[in-house]
Amino acid sequence: MPPAERKQSIQTLFLQRAESYTLCEVARLTGTPARTLRREVARGDHDATKVRGEWRFLWRQAVYVAMERWTLAEIQDALGDAAAGVLPPLLALRAVTFRMPEYVVLALETIAREQRTTIDAFLYGELIDFAGTHLTRLQDAIPGYRQAYLFPGPVVDFETMKPKGPKPSRDVNVNVHRIFGEMIERSEQPPNRPIKLVKPPKKTTPQK
Repeated sequence: MPPAERKQSIQTLFLQRAESYTLCEVARLTGTPARTLRREVARGDHDATKVRGEWRFLWRQAVYVAMERWTLAEIQDALGDAAAGVLPPLLALRAVTFRMPEYVVLALETIAREQRTTIDAFLYGELIDFAGTHLTRLQDAIPGYRQAYLFPGPVVDFETMKPKGPKPSRDVNVNVHRIFGEMIERSEQPPNRPIKLVKPPKKTTPQK
């Protein structure tokens, strides 16, 4: 997708959000062939719901697709100053400098090049596991941490609007953030039915 078209698509998705999208609309916005996206949905790589025989995506489900196609830097660059109004504050990018062993740096450069992405984007994908592992502890220590980690929110069922359980993922590094977020949200839901207390059996006295 040409940079100008990508910028327009990002602005449309994030600044002119709709309640739901057809599969073809998501494919067009993200620059994904409709056949490819349909195949990915069918094998569980993305969440969508069939409504009258047509796949439809909630806004957050469409954003999950987009965030696998575009880097966070591309999204923030396209949104410009408007990013602060649609993205959680802790998703803002911050430049940092680390001193790492040469072999680690070379590994990052090599893998990022093979995956046709930037070192920043590749490293962010790898560190999502780390961020999720410490979610319970850090969400209390760092205000806004949970919101940033779960963005754009847990994937929910289109019709019932309830969190869905995780599906097997083709690429754990790509989908672990979405799946972990769903598991956290689902664990906080109240039970679907009242819990029945089972009384212990009465003790019987043996007959003499």
